[in-house]
Amino acid sequence: MHFASNDQKTLGARPTPQASRNTLLAAFAPSPTYSPTHLNRFQPRTTPSPTCCTPTQVIIDLSTTVVIQDFHRYYSSDINSFSPTYFATADGSLITPALTDDLWNANLDLLFTAALAMLFLRNVAVVIDYLRRGRNRNKTILYLLFISQALAPASFVPSLLCFFNQYINCTLVVTISSTVGAVALAILLSGIIGIKTYRCMNDSKIIGGFITLLALAHLAFVILDAITMRGTRRIAGSCLRTTDLHYMRIAVALLMGECCLMMLCFVYTAIKYRKTPGARGRISLRMSMEDLLLDTPDDADRGITLDGPQLRMDEKASTPERAINHVPPRSSTLRISSELPVVHPDDGRSHARKSMASSFSRLSRLLSNMANLKKVMRDELLYTCVITIIITLALVFTFTGVNVKNGLSVTSWISLTWGLVSIFVIHSSGRVVRRQERDSLMRYAAARASRAVWSMPKSARTNDFWVSTRTSNRRDTFLSKDTELSNPFSETRQDRRPSYQSGITSSSGSGLPSPLSPEIAIENLSESVALPPSAQDSRFHTPTPVAVQGEDVDTIQSFPSNWHTGRSAET
Repeated sequence: MHFASNDQKTLGARPTPQASRNTLLAAFAPSPTYSPTHLNRFQPRTTPSPTCCTPTQVIIDLSTTVVIQDFHRYYSSDINSFSPTYFATADGSLITPALTDDLWNANLDLLFTAALAMLFLRNVAVVIDYLRRGRNRNKTILYLLFISQALAPASFVPSLLCFFNQYINCTLVVTISSTVGAVALAILLSGIIGIKTYRCMNDSKIIGGFITLLALAHLAFVILDAITMRGTRRIAGSCLRTTDLHYMRIAVALLMGECCLMMLCFVYTAIKYRKTPGARGRISLRMSMEDLLLDTPDDADRGITLDGPQLRMDEKASTPERAINHVPPRSSTLRISSELPVVHPDDGRSHARKSMASSFSRLSRLLSNMANLKKVMRDELLYTCVITIIITLALVFTFTGVNVKNGLSVTSWISLTWGLVSIFVIHSSGRVVRRQERDSLMRYAAARASRAVWSMPKSARTNDFWVSTRTSNRRDTFLSKDTELSNPFSETRQDRRPSYQSGITSSSGSGLPSPLSPEIAIENLSESVALPPSAQDSRFHTPTPVAVQGEDVDTIQSFPSNWHTGRSAET
């Protein structure tokens, strides 16, 4: 533009040589070109910051107003002197000590609830197995135990769902959890242990009435507590009870008093009957051995034919041979198991009437049920007494936890006691079931052998069967346990019931001599009988076996003959 205006002003004038030269240079000069490098020099540039100086912190200035709706629910300090305290988390969130405590309590409740839920699932499977394996006709205790364990899902499932679903009604959740737990605990204590206490006290109506009244009062206060119960959502997201615990405290106190009463009953029985095995086993006998069918012959008073005429049970044996074949009726072992009659070897009349075979036959009636009475049932009463003491202490801790603020909620305390009582009751029931299985196996073998014997024809019941099969086996068993049984001069032999059949097995068809026949060889007798060192000392009993001396040969030869002759004269 500037150059065009000059040309217009000088139009018509003669150009100078210098001007012409400049015009030519300008006309033929190349046009300027710009590379991208030259263009970037004029664009805005962002200088990258050094890597060693990258900022990692952000400072935020906040100014806001926070309203706490229910101050006393979260803080225990004075509202007038309250000064809020906030803790900043890594992402910039601000939390209070109330939120920290609530998170800790909620996580603790979740831990206990999940652990107890797994425990009760295992208990349900175990109780179902006990119901299947139980041999007792009366399974009331097992059914009560199953009901108490089957209520666990109804109590724990709502408590677990409230952690993951924020739209569940918290009042319904805490009502179901607390009520179901209290009812299940009452079934365990008032139902199962209460029945044991009632039977332990000889079916005392006074004790049964007290237990029933306390159980009904406990259930009444549980219902009142469920009616007035309210729940709300806690900060951590789970449900929390907000109403007063007045009725629940009374219900737990009644349950604790009931358990104390049952504990005192067991302690009283254990102290009073501590020296009586039958009283110590009263609970197990009545619960695990009642309604048992004993396999007995249809005709209990009939005689037994052993290759000879029939001998009535009330008929007096006239000869030792008939006394050997004489098998007394099998009366109840409960009448003779406490004290066995002591028979001296010199008492010929008692020796003839009561043989070891008859003693074994009577003891074998309830052998399968009473064999382990001392070993298994001696501590049954003390075991139940210890259980009630532990449960009472657990209820004391539960009562303290309900009244004192701590990390666990009321529902968690009740559930914890519920699980502890369930463990002990299931363990006690398992002992009874296993004992019934062992007794059932032993009774099955005995009943099968008994049915096989009585199903045989009378002609097949010979002396060979009764003596060699039954008595000989029992004799060998006793001899293997106590070698002094074969010693007629033993100090402990007078406490046993001797028998003709304790010696060599007799058989009508074998041709062998009678058990105490004089024809027995001296060398055979010396192998099984231990004698005193001299003949004049034979009246003194000694448990020490000695070798047969030469001077005692005459005594050995004359002893069986004189003894057998004397007994024949008496009979």
